[in-house]
Amino acid sequence: MMKNKRKQKWILFAVVSVLIVSSLFILRNMALRQLMTERKIAAQTTLDTFYEHLSNMFFRLNYAAPLSYICDDEGNMDVQVFDQKAQQLLAEDEHIIYLAYFNGDKLETILPKAEYKEWEGKSLHQFMYSYTLAKVVKTSVVEGPETLLTNDKEVFLFITPIVIEGEYKGEIVSAIDKAYVLSQMKLNIFEDGQYDYEVWKVNELGEHKMVVATSDSTVDFSQAVKLSFALPATWNISIQPQKGWISSAEVLLMDSAFILLGMLILSVFGLSYSYVKQKKELQKTHYMDPDSGLYNYEGFCYFVDQVLLKRKQTDCFILYIRLSGFHDLSHRMDRGDIYAYFAQIYKCIQEDFPEDTIAGKLREDIIAVAVFHNKEDKKIMEIVEDFILQLFLKRKINGKKEFINPQASIVVYPSDGANTKELLRYAKERYQQRYK
Repeated sequence: MMKNKRKQKWILFAVVSVLIVSSLFILRNMALRQLMTERKIAAQTTLDTFYEHLSNMFFRLNYAAPLSYICDDEGNMDVQVFDQKAQQLLAEDEHIIYLAYFNGDKLETILPKAEYKEWEGKSLHQFMYSYTLAKVVKTSVVEGPETLLTNDKEVFLFITPIVIEGEYKGEIVSAIDKAYVLSQMKLNIFEDGQYDYEVWKVNELGEHKMVVATSDSTVDFSQAVKLSFALPATWNISIQPQKGWISSAEVLLMDSAFILLGMLILSVFGLSYSYVKQKKELQKTHYMDPDSGLYNYEGFCYFVDQVLLKRKQTDCFILYIRLSGFHDLSHRMDRGDIYAYFAQIYKCIQEDFPEDTIAGKLREDIIAVAVFHNKEDKKIMEIVEDFILQLFLKRKINGKKEFINPQASIVVYPSDGANTKELLRYAKERYQQRYK
């Protein structure tokens, strides 16, 4: 029985430990997810703010748009005025690679002429698809980076189509130096915020990814926060913290904190368990007979009644035993022999009877055992008989044989009494009738 109690204690400790560890593991994961969510929201806010800057930057660098205002209401361009305005813009901004005007599908004029005059007269389809895209979508297009075939310069193209009442009349193209456009994007604000970034787009058919700029080409951006916008091709900006959404140091710190919390909770549980156990032990001490380790009369009644209140449908009987001859023999026996006798009684009850059995020493020579059993358990009476036999004690004192002879009666709950005191009173009456 003691082994069972020890085993139950370890099972309880294991179950509580698993529950605590599982709960802390769930809380730890929730905390990590919450932290990641908060950081992704902050990153998304950074992207939204950056997009406002980006929109302003694209508007400012789109030199094709103001040149389109030279056209009259029918979409006709004064080429001389265009060349004059274009020459002025080229003089003001060295980052403009060229400015061109298509009249319908034909390249009418392009500046600076010293480098690109040979392009004049070419058809729209002889150029990159970006030029044709503006004709198809009939709205401004930003494309790039593109490499010019004549001089290998890398540029971004800002194309504004001339559309009158839904009809394409031509387009104006401004080519801006790639490095300058990227510098104006001010992507360094992400690095200042300790983010890795990747600016990329997909082609018009959505089948090819092109990286425009990245802080580190080896970084996997599959978990990054992304912002998409159309120019009209789909452009994307992906950012994520350089150390990951949650760094390994932060994970280690959080794990350490939860481990310490788990140890603290286990310690509190252990202390609480010890406190409750000690309190019960102190309570039991008040209810215990010091010589036998069994409950006294008050303790026996209290603990049996507690079980009967909780388990009203239980099958229970009380074995009432008088140790006939004990009073006279105990005065002539060594104190150690008496202790050993009751220790054997305690051991038998602990090892042989059901685990929830309650035993008490009601008087110097009266023992009561409350057994909560299953009616179908046929072995219980065999246990009772063996126990009674073990209570026999024979001693030879001063040449004379002395005996302790157990005499027993049994009462059953609830037919013989509704509580322990009633059952004991009836057990005593039944005993007196039997052993008159």
